[in-house]
Amino acid sequence: TESSLALVSASVGGKLLRISPKSVSADVARLAAELPGARTLLLFANYGASGAFVREALSEVDRCFPGAAKSGLVVSAPSTKGMAGLCTGASLCDEDGMLGLALQLPGTLALDTCELSFAPFGPAMEVFDAALPRQGTCMIQKIGTDKEGSFEDAEETEKGTAGIARRVSVPAAAAVQAAMKQHGVRGPKEVFIGIAGSPRSEKIPRCTTADGKSWALFPWAGMTKDGSMVLG
Repeated sequence: TESSLALVSASVGGKLLRISPKSVSADVARLAAELPGARTLLLFANYGASGAFVREALSEVDRCFPGAAKSGLVVSAPSTKGMAGLCTGASLCDEDGMLGLALQLPGTLALDTCELSFAPFGPAMEVFDAALPRQGTCMIQKIGTDKEGSFEDAEETEKGTAGIARRVSVPAAAAVQAAMKQHGVRGPKEVFIGIAGSPRSEKIPRCTTADGKSWALFPWAGMTKDGSMVLG
């Protein structure tokens, strides 16, 4: 069975151990006993892990490794049927479990725990209306369609050019949700909205598509009552 995230520790001199909801204290204590001088702890919660279990595990890690730097992530459910969420080599992690990786590397060292990859889905969408202030909430409000507008539609006529009605638009959220349904994308947490151009900040993810275009990527943070998409 393939997994969406596989972890190994041999090359970095660390210790990797499963943490189960049924034996949190014992599992974390065993990890501390195997590598008492750990300076960095990476925690990976599988997609079925409950919030209560994650909080309990973090509390035990703080108790057993008080001076270590700590970081981690929650693994999303696999998008492909038959894949596991998390594994260590050939050994799969329970859906509601967690993996702890203890390292002797200093906490001030930047670690690339995984490489993010982005794949476009659905057609390119033409933004008709958007609110992109320098400060404050950024929203994409309307997406254009191929349907021609009519003079009976006052909104589209007012926004047309020289009295010519522009094409009909739809709420941005509805347009993206339709593409998600068509391509099997399960929820907004799996979606980034690409805005053409290079981001000003290095902290903003970016990608380049096959046609050579550069895109700044923003998470879908929410939706308004009128169907506008709020960018994170």
